[in-house]
Amino acid sequence: MTLLGAAQGPLDTQTITVGLYVDKFVTFNGYLTGFMGSISDGTFNPTGGTSIAGIYQEATTSILVFTLSASPLTNTGWTTMKVNTTDFTRSSASFVSSGGETSWTWSSVTTNPFPAAGNTTTAVFT
Repeated sequence: MTLLGAAQGPLDTQTITVGLYVDKFVTFNGYLTGFMGSISDGTFNPTGGTSIAGIYQEATTSILVFTLSASPLTNTGWTTMKVNTTDFTRSSASFVSSGGETSWTWSSVTTNPFPAAGNTTTAVFT
């Protein structure tokens, strides 16, 4: 039985080992499949277990991206993604779902939400 107004647990929690990629044009922090970092368990519960392709910040353009390896998907099923200590609301992200990929992108993310490369953090979805 769920009490009205009672807090419920997260929809999904991912553990990220933070990766870092730097070249003269871009700096990426976080996780990107086959490129940097790692994630556990790497499947997104609100979409029935779709593979997570990335949760990363691109510092040069000040964006944060959450990407799934599937499309088309709907822009529903979760409200907030908390990376480390920073909340990102789904409703404030731009959403694209096509070509086998679904992404939410937040702009003006000037502060890196991830700890230093090699450390672990969580992405918690509610």
